[in-house]
Amino acid sequence: MENYTPMLVQYHSIKKKYPDCLLFFRLGDFYEMFYEDAKIASKILDLVLTSKNAGKSGKIPMCGIPYHSADFYISKLIKNGYKVAICEQVEDPKKAKGIVKREVVRVLTTGTYIDETNPEARYLFSLSIDEKFGYSFIESGGSVIFTNENENETRIIETIFKLPVYEVIYPESKKEKIKEIFSHPILKIKNITLTPLDDWHFNYEISRKTILDTLKVANLSGFGIEDLIYAQKSIGPLIDYLKEINRSDLLHIDRISFYNDSEYVYISPAAINGLEIEKLINILDKTKTPMGKRLLRYWVLHPLVDLNEIKKRHQIVEKFVKDKSLRENIEKIL
Repeated sequence: MENYTPMLVQYHSIKKKYPDCLLFFRLGDFYEMFYEDAKIASKILDLVLTSKNAGKSGKIPMCGIPYHSADFYISKLIKNGYKVAICEQVEDPKKAKGIVKREVVRVLTTGTYIDETNPEARYLFSLSIDEKFGYSFIESGGSVIFTNENENETRIIETIFKLPVYEVIYPESKKEKIKEIFSHPILKIKNITLTPLDDWHFNYEISRKTILDTLKVANLSGFGIEDLIYAQKSIGPLIDYLKEINRSDLLHIDRISFYNDSEYVYISPAAINGLEIEKLINILDKTKTPMGKRLLRYWVLHPLVDLNEIKKRHQIVEKFVKDKSLRENIEKIL
């Protein structure tokens, strides 16, 4: 390290903590990328790859973007399956003694990125693999974690296919099994980012404590998952990962919901493709907000079974159809 400039010594110390991320390193009004990060980013973002003096080590590859345009560039990298770590100056350069202090303030991944330009939902999915599969998922920026468990691998594959899953976290020791699952043709085409975590995250006792501490409850009976051991094993890692990504406590997460497949008519992936249901959704979609668009898609892909729930939904629709002023007032609000 003695051959590097002080700034690059600082860069290396930060990059070492985020080896799987493209590091956006704040320098004044720009985010700079160096070495392999610069080569990758310059190709995807169509940036000029230049070089920077690294001291006695010579020159290194470099590219940069204006910080005020970062969202556009980050979005492109995320959509290409990369993680981005945002490293900011955390003290006033005028008051700094020596090199300005910098640290990573957030990490953006395919499953946690909130894309303001895209109304489609984006889920982070956690998969625990034992005698049964435990799984949980949350929408990016969402407050509810959905969870269940199943011993049928095919149903797990079909569940992931039906949901807008962009990233899956899993125990590192199960890497081969994960490769096998995600080599299935219907999952292969989704190009889901697979992120391994240390196995201890999926330990039942550790995971359960994480859940209880996060929700500030004594048990999980109120959420209907007290006896779902395998489901619980998947929730703790999901919370741990989100804390690490967001660099903060998850005060917005306030509920766990049992994801009950039996409440819906099962539509196989083959039926979704064969009946061109995605095209049907596009034709039906006259929604005004991103949330409405996501809800419509979810409802079409998850038809209700319970007759009373179906009638309730019909009654609400009928109210809007008959009451023009109510419909117009709500449209104005939206």
